[in-house]
Amino acid sequence: MKTTVKEFRANEIRIGKFVDLRSDFGFKIAFADKQNKEILIDFLNHLLAGKTKIVDLTYQNTVQLGNTSSSRQAIYSVRCTGSNNEQIIVEMQWARQKHFLERAMSHISMLVGDPAKRGEGWDFELPEVYFVGILDFDYQHSLPEKYLHKIEWRDDDPQHSVSLTGPEFLLLELPKFRLRAEDLHSDMEKWCFLLKNMGSLEEIPVSLNTGSFKKLFEIATVANYSKKKFDMYKQSLLAKQNQYTFRKSAREQGIEKGIEKGRKEEAKKAQKNTEKLIRHLLSDNRYSVSEISEMVGWSREAVQKMKESMAQNTSLN
Repeated sequence: MKTTVKEFRANEIRIGKFVDLRSDFGFKIAFADKQNKEILIDFLNHLLAGKTKIVDLTYQNTVQLGNTSSSRQAIYSVRCTGSNNEQIIVEMQWARQKHFLERAMSHISMLVGDPAKRGEGWDFELPEVYFVGILDFDYQHSLPEKYLHKIEWRDDDPQHSVSLTGPEFLLLELPKFRLRAEDLHSDMEKWCFLLKNMGSLEEIPVSLNTGSFKKLFEIATVANYSKKKFDMYKQSLLAKQNQYTFRKSAREQGIEKGIEKGRKEEAKKAQKNTEKLIRHLLSDNRYSVSEISEMVGWSREAVQKMKESMAQNTSLN
């Protein structure tokens, strides 16, 4: 009897009527799908109101902002270029990280430095650069009642004799957003509400059944998904839950010396479970190597290597 995907669940996961935008899968359908880029354009134009007006977007290679396997699983991001050459990173992060802004500044510097790679003749005119951080945790230095932060270069000279246009950071702290659906007024409030609550909604609020919000609900309706797409979403939720459970457990134990050991043991256990899952999916013959790679978060090369190993073992037997 074959092992089912459900048997790999560490705990039961709740799958609602609509996709949770805080998951890797949800973030990608909302902001990283080129076919639905009008959704990201609408979100950015409300967030950047008064700064710039984005008419179109060109997607660049996804920026991987985590430095370790665990941080990569907690961070989803997309990089794009606006119609006026604005350079933008949109990132969803659900796990608290030390030196968060410093890390963001480090990766923003890569965008600032990109023009230098284009050849001779660059006059050092910098494009507008924006870092949008959607945080599913309370940022440690922020005010308790403020959920939207706009951080930019500031000139302390009252005469403004020197000016410099630098990168801007826009942070949304979802846990601090507490408005109910009936209390929403601005489109920015509506975006914050959906980012935090979409996965738990049972119906579409009247005020959100319009424009880009309506389009988002259409592509985020779980009942419309094929089994393959549903499995991808389910695995995305499971990966997020497993990481959250582990981090919460380590935090509650409060034993600093044991945390690193626990992480290694948990990583080994997760590695074994993921290998079992990949073998099952490969044996099922319904999924390609690329699809399995996206479902489990492994590189395509690693999945392909396991597939070849399975085939070799079968031939030896």
